[in-house]
Amino acid sequence: MCDVGQLLGLAANFGGTIQGIAAFISLFQQSDSDKILGAINQLRQDIERDFKQLGDLVAQQAQLIVDTTNRDAMALSRSDIANGRIQDFLTNNDT
Repeated sequence: MCDVGQLLGLAANFGGTIQGIAAFISLFQQSDSDKILGAINQLRQDIERDFKQLGDLVAQQAQLIVDTTNRDAMALSRSDIANGRIQDFLTNNDT
């Protein structure tokens, strides 16, 4: 039969072992500072990615404006040519 002293000694030894394992495991966990630095690094990466995407969207919109301006300029130049031909026709009574 086991005596109470041996049982308490065994429990204390087991508790010490559990604490030792917990301390060993904590060596592999991130400290609060590491967690904060990791979050800051992730935020920096997110911001860089978002600014790149924003820059890409701005470039797309700028190209759309250039394309629209070019199309409108072509349409205006053609309308000027057509207007000149109509004026020539009306002035000269050409058929």
